[in-house]
Amino acid sequence: GVEGLHVYLYRADDSGNWLDYRISDTQGYYYFGSLSPGAYKVAFSPISGMDYAEEWYDGKQGFESADTIDLASGEDRTDINAFMDPGGSISGRVTSGSMPEGIEGVGVTAYTPDGRYARACHTDADGYYRLGGLATGEYLVRFDPGRMPYKGEWYQDRYGQRYADRVLVTAGSETTGIDAVLADGAGRASALAAPTSRNKSTAPSERAAPPANSTTSSQKRQPGST
Repeated sequence: GVEGLHVYLYRADDSGNWLDYRISDTQGYYYFGSLSPGAYKVAFSPISGMDYAEEWYDGKQGFESADTIDLASGEDRTDINAFMDPGGSISGRVTSGSMPEGIEGVGVTAYTPDGRYARACHTDADGYYRLGGLATGEYLVRFDPGRMPYKGEWYQDRYGQRYADRVLVTAGSETTGIDAVLADGAGRASALAAPTSRNKSTAPSERAAPPANSTTSSQKRQPGST
């Protein structure tokens, strides 16, 4: 089983707000109890550092395509399981004219082409980064130096989301060489405003982190598993 996976419960008619969440235990089990009769959908979301791609029950990539789970009064569903497939990754290095040895602490974010958040990380001491746990598809990559004296950009040397080159990712493999050479200069490029099209159902890492006690022994009475 996969320990530490975030499992989110949604009502089938509400993609924008999750209803409840759990963290899978050491054996990969989770449990949602005291549910009212109705239709639900479930997302299985890896946390930062896991190289699994997010999926929805049953083996789907998003809320709209996810299977609906119809729950009757008093019914226990113990078959809502997930087999987590390895995700793909994007890696590269961020430098500038004044820092050819690499810039530490640059925020690197991957978005889907329609502006939904996918994954984020920061560059290391040598300017290298790696965004893991990505599903197969195309992504836009944004480099944001924050308050450092460099101008942010989108890949590849673009100053607006609409102009960014798309990066193709295949699950189970790494897309390398997605580098950035930031222009030296104080202040951010105004074109680096984050995309406004966001949807909680497809932005797993932006969901609120579950509390530490969200898996307990009592929650394994009627488990699903990951």
